[in-house]
Amino acid sequence: MCGLFGSVSFPPDSTRIDMVAHRGPDGFGWQEFASPTGPVALGHRRLAIIDVSDNGLQPMADPSGRFHLVFNGEIYNYLELREELKAAGHCFRSDTDTEVLIEAYRAWGEGCLDRLVGMFAFLIWDDRDKRLFAARDRFGIKPLYVLANCHGVAFASEIKQLIGLPGSSARMNVARVRDFLISGTSDHTAETMFEGVLHVQPGCCVSIDASNLWNGRFNAQRWYAIPSHSTLQLSEDDAAERFRDLLVDSVRMHLRSDVPVGSCLSGGLDSSSTRASTRGSSYRRSLKTRLQGRIMSILGRKTCSCVSPTSRGIRTSLSDRLRSSHNGAYLRRLAGSASRSCWTGRARMSSLPDTMPATCITWRT
Repeated sequence: MCGLFGSVSFPPDSTRIDMVAHRGPDGFGWQEFASPTGPVALGHRRLAIIDVSDNGLQPMADPSGRFHLVFNGEIYNYLELREELKAAGHCFRSDTDTEVLIEAYRAWGEGCLDRLVGMFAFLIWDDRDKRLFAARDRFGIKPLYVLANCHGVAFASEIKQLIGLPGSSARMNVARVRDFLISGTSDHTAETMFEGVLHVQPGCCVSIDASNLWNGRFNAQRWYAIPSHSTLQLSEDDAAERFRDLLVDSVRMHLRSDVPVGSCLSGGLDSSSTRASTRGSSYRRSLKTRLQGRIMSILGRKTCSCVSPTSRGIRTSLSDRLRSSHNGAYLRRLAGSASRSCWTGRARMSSLPDTMPATCITWRT
């Protein structure tokens, strides 16, 4: 995950992005602009996943210097979009999906959202038209919070970045707290548990016109809605094959990475299907070359494993429960299905092999 911050009219404050340093240890960026409404600021904390070089640092500008982007998430179909944009004459200076996103916005404007396959929250500042555009992915996988009042408007990855800005009260939103305590719901409206702090709802975008004096209001527009129900005339076998193809293709795109990729494995149908979909000769090649031969999987509650096609032999350190249980044997087989060896064990640092880097461990509690 990455962290972002953007504001219009509020006094620029780079500590707002420092508050989410834990979201992005691989890079920091801060940039300020002028507008008739007042100062504009963009900040970013980077967790490098695709093209880990400094070419992916943000805020990222397009070649003309008109558009400036901060982005949290991943565009899974960035390779396909990149080829389409190159065919249309766009040039690229990096291998990042971030640059693909900003070039897609240059080419198609807000219409680029319909072409994106991924999880994302991003802000784009148009320095020529003095407009800030914010968007969130279809199902709200990536967070995007907003505070708007007579002093300005600000967007952030976490609520705490907005607390303390001029006009923010940090008071409890009693109605939303009551909803959560009574029914456990928290995302059923645009409101959060903090008074005045909203979240940009899934599948929505916001455009802030900074070419005139700020009026304290903004309107979010829905760019995606779940399509209306339709019926496909398919046999049971055809439907199963169609579903399998969609699942395998989705997993294939999710494996695109320049760093090790982790997968959560509980032994249930969802995680088992996802994990099993990494099998096959094409995925073996992808995992060895793109992922440096390592997949991490979580085996059961408070357990972990590291699958390494390049390691020799099988390292095993299982609890008696996992060693003797049918579920434990199933999880071991599934975790090792895409490689030649695997290590499994309880999630205690003292039980992990000395050769396993701490950065290659994913925890499930």
